[in-house]
Parts: sequence; C-alpha cells; structure tokens
Amino acid sequence: MKNQEVLNNNKEDYGPSHKEHIFAQYKLYITGIEKSSDRRQKTNDFFLTINTATLGFMGVVNKVIENDSPFLVLVASIFGIILSIIWYRLINAYRNINRGKYKIIHKLEEQLPTAPYKIEWDILGNGKDKKIYTPITCVEIGVPVMFTILYLIIVSVIYLPYFL
Repeated sequence: MKNQEVLNNNKEDYGPSHKEHIFAQYKLYITGIEKSSDRRQKTNDFFLTINTATLGFMGVVNKVIENDSPFLVLVASIFGIILSIIWYRLINAYRNINRGKYKIIHKLEEQLPTAPYKIEWDILGNGKDKKIYTPITCVEIGVPVMFTILYLIIVSVIYLPYFL
C-alpha cells in the first residue's frame, strides 16, 4: 500500500493544516478501532451467553424428562453448532477488519512524529513468533470450536447407543 492510497493530497496541495488534519483523522480512526473492539467483545459475550443457555436448557430437559428427550437435545445441539459456526465466522470477520484498520493506522503514522502502533507491532514480532505474541483471535476462536465439539460429543453420547 503506497501513501497515495491512504493520503488524498500531499502537503503542498493540501495546505498548512495537512499534519493537523492527518492527526485529527488518526485520532478519529483510533476511536473507531476501540468501538470495533467493544462490538467484538459484546458479540463474544452474546454468543457465550446463548451457548451457555443452550447447554443449560439441554441439561434441564434431560433431567426433567429423564432421558426421554433425545430429539430436543439433538435440536438444541444443532442450534448450538449453527450458533458456534456463525460465531467463528464473525470472529474471523473482526480479525480481517482489524488487520485492515491497523495497516491504515501504520500508514497514517508514517505522516506523524511517532508511530506507537507500528513500534508495538514490531516489538511483538509482527505476530510471527507465538512465543512473543499470540493473537487474541487464536485464543478467541477456540471457544466456538470447543462448543461445537461439546455439542457433537453430546449428540454422539445420546445417539450412539441407537446404532450399537
């Protein structure tokens, strides 16, 4: 990505407020990243709550109906698996959005006196060495995967005896 792709005008064409306006846009963009992170956390909270409630529902149904509810457990498991797949995809979408946002931040920082986000990324090895830095997405994505595995185990335990 070249500066021309981030900057619409060079300093000479823009005028004396060029640096000030770049900094103002930089601050605004940082605020947007923070809001995106907040939305991401709320999304994770939502899916964690729904999956936990689904598992709780399955436990209550199984206890109250005393193992005569394999169909309800199957439906709840399918619902949970679908939710987990959607959650997984949303986490990937947020990761891709953040990658793009940080590339733009790094380009804007080239026009500013300091580049704290670029320096931080360099210190963290640009995400290439897991001993230095493991992206949160790697941890985050494990949660819907684990829920999916749990739902599959539940369905297997309930339905496997029918096939044996």
